[in-house]
Amino acid sequence: MLDTDARAKLRSVLPQVLARRLNEAGAEPGTNAYCLHVYLLQKLYLVPLGYRFKLYPDGPQCDEVLGDLDLAKSRNEVQVDYIEGNGAIRILPGLKFHERPGTESPLVHYAQQMDELIATFGNCNARGLDLRAAIISIWSLTRPSDKESAEEALDLVRVLKPHREESEIRAALDELRSNGSISMDLPGNQAGT
Repeated sequence: MLDTDARAKLRSVLPQVLARRLNEAGAEPGTNAYCLHVYLLQKLYLVPLGYRFKLYPDGPQCDEVLGDLDLAKSRNEVQVDYIEGNGAIRILPGLKFHERPGTESPLVHYAQQMDELIATFGNCNARGLDLRAAIISIWSLTRPSDKESAEEALDLVRVLKPHREESEIRAALDELRSNGSISMDLPGNQAGT
């Protein structure tokens, strides 16, 4: 468990490090995708950031994450670009990243978790991330232990994501099961169904 100062240091460098790592992997997340990556880093990979996420239709969100991102932007540690034509936002490494010696030092203990996050979810777009993060959140809250409780958890995903096709939800569930993000034999996932 990290003390308050250690957690604050970790959170202060996270925006620039995560933006750089995602950019190196070819991703340019917007604010929603960035927030979802932070959620996954904390929830799945157990990096003790101490954020309190709430589940919304766009997936787990946290105002503190966005506040830390805004602070990093004001320090030129990340760059937030507005893409003309579609109003999208992308987050890139900032100009001052290399001006802060030891910037990554608080995160060096979590390099493996960061690597796994990037390898597993780095190239997911916001739509894919929000579905996966919502499934992970619901699975962690309901902890299904049998097919009946898994079907109930799946019903909550359907309620939260009514605009998603059943096949899209099932594909995301299968992916999360195969990469170890969730566990449980899900109803309807047997061969031939």
